[in-house]
Amino acid sequence: MKKLFFEVGHTKGKDPGAMAFGTTEHVEVTRLVARCCEELASLGVQAECIPVHLLLHEKIAWINRKAVPEDVLVSVHMNSGKSSARGLEVYYYGGSSESLHAGARLQKALSLETMLSNRGLKPDTQTRHGRLGIIRDTKPWAFLLEFGFLTSQEDLEYVRTKGGGDLARALFAWLSSW
Repeated sequence: MKKLFFEVGHTKGKDPGAMAFGTTEHVEVTRLVARCCEELASLGVQAECIPVHLLLHEKIAWINRKAVPEDVLVSVHMNSGKSSARGLEVYYYGGSSESLHAGARLQKALSLETMLSNRGLKPDTQTRHGRLGIIRDTKPWAFLLEFGFLTSQEDLEYVRTKGGGDLARALFAWLSSW
């Protein structure tokens, strides 16, 4: 099975990401990924987290030193929007049919294992940045997850209580079918 690397979106302090309900995207995703890694370890998956204090360019350099092209990188974020907005999205390397197909399998696994509504599979080229460096500039297969909305009390509660285990089971199913 492929080695799995996690990148927690944003950083503590300078760029904490979305903010709502007295918390930040960085805080919630850090907790989510820690629970997910514990569950993956119990399933026999080798998972490693990129140090959370690094800036984006430092995270990219770190992953490129440690990973090989056959590994997988999952960048985990939480979305923000209207309080009624809910669900998850998967971003893949736009223009790559292989990445599209792997992303579609990931989206399906997430839809089956989680309680988050499916907001779709999207190429990284359709983001406000035009490209995502964490996907484009790293060696391994890379995908970015918007795992729920921090601005939705329902999504936030789900992420805090069941999200880590459900995410781990989805990733395990996805990696097992690769």
